[in-house]
Amino acid sequence: MTEDAFRPMAARRSIRGTLLALLVVGGAIMLMLSYESARAATTFTVTETGDDGDVNLANARCDASTSTGDQCTLRAAIEEANDTAGADTVDFDIGGTASVKTISTLTALPTITDTVTIDGYTQPGASPNTLDQGNDALLKVQLDGPGPGPGFSGLQIEADNCTIKGLVIREFDDAGVLITGSGATGNHIEGNFIGTNRDGTSSRSNPIGVYVTSESNMIGGTEPDERNLISGNAFEGVLISGPDATDNSVEGNYIGTTADGAEALGNGGLGGVVIQGPENTIGGRVSGAGNVISGNAGYGVFVSGFSNGDENRIEGNFIGTTASGAGDLGNTEAGVSVENGAELTAVGGTRSGAPNRIAHNGGDGVSVRVDDTVGTNVLSNRIFDNGDLGIDLDADGVTANDAGDLDTGPNNLQNFPVILSARKGFPTPRKTTISGRLNSDPSQVYFVECFLTDGDPASAHGEGSRLLGLTSVWFDSAGIGRFSCVSTSPLLGQVPGQTVTATATNVATGDTSEFSRNKAIVTVP
Repeated sequence: MTEDAFRPMAARRSIRGTLLALLVVGGAIMLMLSYESARAATTFTVTETGDDGDVNLANARCDASTSTGDQCTLRAAIEEANDTAGADTVDFDIGGTASVKTISTLTALPTITDTVTIDGYTQPGASPNTLDQGNDALLKVQLDGPGPGPGFSGLQIEADNCTIKGLVIREFDDAGVLITGSGATGNHIEGNFIGTNRDGTSSRSNPIGVYVTSESNMIGGTEPDERNLISGNAFEGVLISGPDATDNSVEGNYIGTTADGAEALGNGGLGGVVIQGPENTIGGRVSGAGNVISGNAGYGVFVSGFSNGDENRIEGNFIGTTASGAGDLGNTEAGVSVENGAELTAVGGTRSGAPNRIAHNGGDGVSVRVDDTVGTNVLSNRIFDNGDLGIDLDADGVTANDAGDLDTGPNNLQNFPVILSARKGFPTPRKTTISGRLNSDPSQVYFVECFLTDGDPASAHGEGSRLLGLTSVWFDSAGIGRFSCVSTSPLLGQVPGQTVTATATNVATGDTSEFSRNKAIVTVP
């Protein structure tokens, strides 16, 4: 055979070799794609309370034993979910006669690094809360930490869009649930008891209930089955802290109470909810978004400045009351404390659903402290029966007004209004007119909220138990601000000695004053 004749044959062999190689590679790719497809969005069912890890991550089966059949532990299920592409689910079907299945962890469970739903309500006999007030959830899966010592959280999430629900999470040496890392967004923690026994009646504390250092996560929700009980923890119930801890929401939870919302089971440390990051929301304006934050050993809500423009919101909550809103379940310190340079914090608001009920707390209703803490607007809330002032700027008791409102400090020590008269039956029999003046900067725009007071504290400066009206301030040629609230509330003038009070808010800065001195209502003949 000549060399020329050989070349086409060699070329043909080369082509056949190339095609064969492509077929082999293609087949391998198809096998890989088939393998990945088989591993996508898998459900792993926990059948054992043990704590062993998975024996073979390569087979997409949750099995913690080499014995016949699959023995799936929670540890093995999380390992498989982390190793499996897609939004996986961890269900429970643990057999046996015990009504509650306890999973005891002596070492840290795997950090959750891929999207997963861990659903304790799939355990036979478990069911979520159905009550608008209270909690009738039956939780059948309990995660027990080792107690003091090793220092790890119950569940640590570093993935996005995970859901943890239907679990009792208790006695860990760090947080019950820790959400951390730049990728940990869109996670939901709902329907759990964190820091209590399975009945929600006694403490089984973690140091912190839920600790969030990342953005855009939801603790709770507006539906009854999303309500967490976060109580009995040694330090904070919910801690949101860090430069990336922004745009998180805490909704619909009971924080510091028993499961029925009727008795105290307080968190310790700084209290129920602590915010040290910007643009987070505690509660909300829609139905079901408000939390019950009561019975805590510290504050109800503590907001500490983190950076300029913090802009946190506290809306629609019961702070210091029972779940019904009627009973006394006060936090030990102030209902809400805003301090350390926090800016533009909204406590309540004029929109429907925004006002909080802040009552029965051991300290102030709302405390605004430290000189550079400004822009705390306290609007339209029901604030009553607290141990100290309804609103206290600088935590030093009543702060006297100054001429021209030139002083500085928390909320720029905004001057409070002076009520000159409160006349029932003026200008018509059904109306009550509350008139007064405000000594402040004439170049600014202010509005005044008028309230019915609750009791007559020794300071003679009331708390605003019920909003009567909101009005703007106008300044005369001498620079004196004047206002007049007109109310048709049938509550006014019915009880001898009834008094009213008011606050002033600078519209541009958001600074709200303390409550004014009380003024008795006089009935016009």
